[in-house]
Amino acid sequence: MPQLLGLKRVFLISSILLLLSICGCTLIEKIKCFQKTRSNKNLAVFTYKCLPNFELLHKPTKDPVVALAIIFPILPENLNSSLQGVESLVLQTIIQGGSLGLSKKQFQAQLQAHGIQLTTQVYADYVTIQMLCLKKHFAYARDLLFEALVEPAFEIGNYLQIRQRQALKQKQVLEEPKEKFLWQAQKYFFKEHPYSFSPLGTYENLVTITRDSAFAFYRKVIQKYRLKVAIIGDISIDSLATYLRNLPIGGETLAAHPSAPNFHSLKSHIEIDKSISASYIEGRFLAPSPQERNSIVLQIALIVALEKLKKELCLRKNLTCDINLWYNPCAASHTIVSYVAKHPEPTIFAFNRILKELIDRGFSIEEIENAKIKLIMGYYLKLQSKENQIEELARQLQHKNWELMQNFPEIVKAITPEEALKIFRQYLRNGSWYVIAHSDKITKDILGRY
Repeated sequence: MPQLLGLKRVFLISSILLLLSICGCTLIEKIKCFQKTRSNKNLAVFTYKCLPNFELLHKPTKDPVVALAIIFPILPENLNSSLQGVESLVLQTIIQGGSLGLSKKQFQAQLQAHGIQLTTQVYADYVTIQMLCLKKHFAYARDLLFEALVEPAFEIGNYLQIRQRQALKQKQVLEEPKEKFLWQAQKYFFKEHPYSFSPLGTYENLVTITRDSAFAFYRKVIQKYRLKVAIIGDISIDSLATYLRNLPIGGETLAAHPSAPNFHSLKSHIEIDKSISASYIEGRFLAPSPQERNSIVLQIALIVALEKLKKELCLRKNLTCDINLWYNPCAASHTIVSYVAKHPEPTIFAFNRILKELIDRGFSIEEIENAKIKLIMGYYLKLQSKENQIEELARQLQHKNWELMQNFPEIVKAITPEEALKIFRQYLRNGSWYVIAHSDKITKDILGRY
């Protein structure tokens, strides 16, 4: 507690200096450092005058819980290097290890005493620190988090424990047959693109990342690149101004990852890998960017197609059904539709038949209405918890589609069968298949026949 009080005094002095500094603002403007640049319904984007290119997305609510997410970029050059997975290592060390003013034990004790939850999430393009707490504890939680960000302890013993835990987990995950297949497919489709590498790293490279190199990376990122903040709760945005002013963050915007390869130009591919205990197939299709309304329209059409595919394989062919659909909005202005299933031969046959049927005859009103109900229900269920809400808000800020998503239910309700068919024909007419078979019985002429 004395250390936090000392930190507060530092922040108080800094805020006074901020008011007296010359940054092209009047005294009143310096007090209100945030400027609202865009708003829509109950969301608003703010910029911060004293931090170049800084963005904050705020969703005010009246409930007693406040959620905060700080978005850090994943550097593309790290993914194909010995630093692959360092972003997750760094943030885990920060939120678990305390600061120079509070030891790990003291830091964790304060989090527990005030019901403050700190977690990290890793995505293809970015990682986040997420904080949840009661509104009455927000000021204290904010102090704890920002002290750890400004002066992290980064103690060697704690770092090595986190590194070993992440390395062993990745080793276990990537040895699981389906995950192994997915990353082999990812490498086939993306070649040397950053998306072909796991943002969590591999066991082999994680164990080589030293404490000093991880800490140097953190200092480089936080001092060079712009961070983004999403927040949900009944708080004053200006109450964050002094704290953000004391973060040593830079103003550069990280360039978007390169565009995905044209999957339509890739030849479908099959290979035998007897080390995988089951056969899997994945189909890839490019789709509209997450900023486009058509990305939502296509989701409706895909729900209809996937339900038909499940019915075909599970009910008519008596196959164990393990079909998954990933509709992944990526920051590089595109979306990837990915079908993953067991039983390659019947899946290709059934999918191509269903694809042709839907493209030829279109969608019925009943099919589209049922898909709408499923999509809207999933949307609301996903937002039941505050954790999911802040995760979704951070994603919208990163993908720059928060204005579109604020009207998500209304957009879904307005979609017609004719509109769904038009987009379905445009994006699902061509794609590429990747098959890994665990048996020689599945031969290379499968893809040629279908």
